Amino acid sequence: MRPCSGANPVAVPKMDERAFWTLIAEARAIRETDAEVVATIEASLATLEPAEIGRFLRILCRRLDRSYHWDLMGGRLRGARAAATMNSTT
Repeated sequence: MRPCSGANPVAVPKMDERAFWTLIAEARAIRETDAEVVATIEASLATLEPAEIGRFLRILCRRLDRSYHWDLMGGRLRGARAAATMNSTT
């Protein structure tokens, strides 16, 4: 996937948990839309060595796996059920 035009990379040090979150925060701070944020992250990753990109991917996958934990998903389901209940009674 090619980055959106005008996507300038953010300087990224050796990829670790702190660099991961810094990259995301900086991309979000300088861009407005999700597509622009993703393009900035892609452009930044393109400047890294393959091993650093692999580290980013492992951190991202670990975070995505954590986001499917029952505590988070259960809360979303309860919220959706409550909204559906409210909508059906009005």
